[in-house]
Amino acid sequence: DLPSPIDPPSGCYFHTRCPVAIERCVVEEPRLVGVTHPDHLVFCHLVDADTGAPDVARAAEEQGAVEGAGAHHPA
Repeated sequence: DLPSPIDPPSGCYFHTRCPVAIERCVVEEPRLVGVTHPDHLVFCHLVDADTGAPDVARAAEEQGAVEGAGAHHPA
């Protein structure tokens, strides 16, 4: 589901549709991070600065730690 631009969700705006969202994404807005080169910027708690992609292994580990705590889990 796309969040309402008038009433955005708490934390990361993308956590409602991100397949690797963790509990931290629900409650804390991520900071802007430069990845792969200075002109590529992302807002993500899980981003790998070298690849610009989410650290899926870390997400899976943290999702397991907060199972049932409200984090979005892919079907």
